[in-house]
Amino acid sequence: MSVKVDHVILKDQNLARVSLGGVLENDEKALAELSIPATLDLHLHLEQLRGINSLGVRAFVNWSSKLKNPKIMIHDAPKAFVDQINMVDGFLPAQARMRSFYVPYYSEATGEETQVQFTIGINFYLYEGQWKFFFPEVHDSRGNLMSVDVQPERYFRFLNKMK
Repeated sequence: MSVKVDHVILKDQNLARVSLGGVLENDEKALAELSIPATLDLHLHLEQLRGINSLGVRAFVNWSSKLKNPKIMIHDAPKAFVDQINMVDGFLPAQARMRSFYVPYYSEATGEETQVQFTIGINFYLYEGQWKFFFPEVHDSRGNLMSVDVQPERYFRFLNKMK
């Protein structure tokens, strides 16, 4: 399944909303053909994005490197997208800022996994130049406490590019 791209231009609100879904896995023509007016703020919604491979990374970098929008807000970034931000220099333009992303949690007792949305101002915020985090308590189906299933110092590293 290739990526699904939806977008809407709201000129009266000075913004463009782009949603990516499916798997970003090829030199995606739909993404390459997507043109967003540079004067608008861009809100990139990723809640339906299920994965990204090396060809998808290249397609995304080629597209995003051309963005000149004054603000680029990333919403609901899945772990696969966050991993690419951490691994690929220049994956996002300098003006990009994270509004929300998902953090994987795991239960040792049941083997259950879940994704928890972290939202700026609620679960993470910038204080005196440092990112601070609030990790919510998450319980599995049997009431057992689940733990964060990433190394926070590595996973949250991408935020340092967004101060």
